Amino acid sequence: MKKTKFTAILLSLLLLASCGQPASDGNDSDSDKTETRTVTGTATMTWHSTTQFVAAIDVTLNGDVIESIEIRDGSVIVTDAFSGWQKGKNDYLAQYTGKTVEQIKALKTEAPKDVNNHYDGGSIEGDIDAIAGATASSTVIAMAVKNAIDKLDS
Repeated sequence: MKKTKFTAILLSLLLLASCGQPASDGNDSDSDKTETRTVTGTATMTWHSTTQFVAAIDVTLNGDVIESIEIRDGSVIVTDAFSGWQKGKNDYLAQYTGKTVEQIKALKTEAPKDVNNHYDGGSIEGDIDAIAGATASSTVIAMAVKNAIDKLDS
């Protein structure tokens, strides 16, 4: 008799647990299981001997594709001397939308080799282009996006 009560309770719990769950039609696709997540990346870079660029970037992914990137408050990615960043900012950030995790992993970013060289703002090689006249700002953001994507593996 105890075994029958236990079985009845167990069946009741299983039925309750399945309530509200949509029935599967057997055609679950990977798109139904796509995971949207946001990960934050950071980077710092010294340029022009004393200018410290700091970028904190939120990268939102849908599966392995970037939906958007947002610059967090407190990031220091411009200098008063350069207006190229403000003019090209939205187009620069839009380049990341639709890029895959693998494309970002393949990016090569490099800080300036000579922080005293005004013309060395670092570099980006890959599917993202720096803003002309704002290479240092562009580079530190690319470095922060790469940092965020690298966190996915850890």
